[in-house]
Amino acid sequence: MKAERLLFLQGGLCFYCRRKLNPKQATLDHVIPGSMGGKGDETNLVACCRSINALFANLSPKRKMETLLSWRGRIPCPEKTNQTGVIVSVIKPNSLTSHGGNNG
Repeated sequence: MKAERLLFLQGGLCFYCRRKLNPKQATLDHVIPGSMGGKGDETNLVACCRSINALFANLSPKRKMETLLSWRGRIPCPEKTNQTGVIVSVIKPNSLTSHGGNNG
């Protein structure tokens, strides 16, 4: 299974939030979304938790990198945050989508 292999290669951690991830909890994220021509093979897939995968749905690689850099590579995991009972708005999906037009 791809998720198990990717998790092994990633040290058993979510690619984005670095939380320990069970293969049954893992989802596959396309670094370059399929809607943008990204392949569904190991060179373009990472294993990550469901909540971050949902937040990153159909974002360009640039927006994903921008988000990772904004958090200095330490994106708080929404799943872990919710389990502790602390209400934190980590990333609002609407704020990550591009806002029309082609700026370059």
